[in-house]
Amino acid sequence: MSLLLCTIIGGIDSTVQSIEVEIDNGISGLKFGTGEKSSISYRFESRFQFYAEKGKYTTLPITINGRKAIIMVHDLVRKGLYIFSFEESPAVAIRNVIGGEKYGIGTLKEGEESIYQGLLDK
Repeated sequence: MSLLLCTIIGGIDSTVQSIEVEIDNGISGLKFGTGEKSSISYRFESRFQFYAEKGKYTTLPITINGRKAIIMVHDLVRKGLYIFSFEESPAVAIRNVIGGEKYGIGTLKEGEESIYQGLLDK
């Protein structure tokens, strides 16, 4: 089971609030997945299982397609201990962090994959 670092939750206000409270209070066995509704039942298939730490999340309100949603981010992410990569390869994101303001270590583009692989292996 993995620690929940970040999630985006959208839906009916009461559902979003309920999930937010559960995460903020700390919960184990939190499952994310997909489901299928039939005329007599709902079948859920778990894809990931997480646990959440009590009081360790910051909630940010957002709008997705005109509907309210929230982003919940763990303190470890906010402190910069984890790096997310959305629009570029993870190797490029790591190189940008290492060469950025916090560390200022100049790295060549040719070495980004080696650095990334070294971090994965560690």
